Amino acid sequence: MKLGLCDVLWCDRIKYLGMLIVSDKCFKLDTSSTVRKFYAAANTIYSHTKYVQELPRLSLFESFTLTVLTYAFDGLLMSLTDLNKLNVC
Repeated sequence: MKLGLCDVLWCDRIKYLGMLIVSDKCFKLDTSSTVRKFYAAANTIYSHTKYVQELPRLSLFESFTLTVLTYAFDGLLMSLTDLNKLNVC
């Protein structure tokens, strides 16, 4: 595909507000990168707070990992399967 004399680049996914939008017949999101970032943040907190009491550790999990999961979800419509994938986290 060309626009004037320049070729138009074609891609199968695009990143918008931290979420990957996959090209398909209908609007789809790729939540695998978000899930991977969540588990990376959770494992980092868990490994560095081995001897910390439960309530401060829970507060750290809530403040750092939930923001990774819920970033930009207000502006995106998600399917039930995507929501269930993130609900498992």
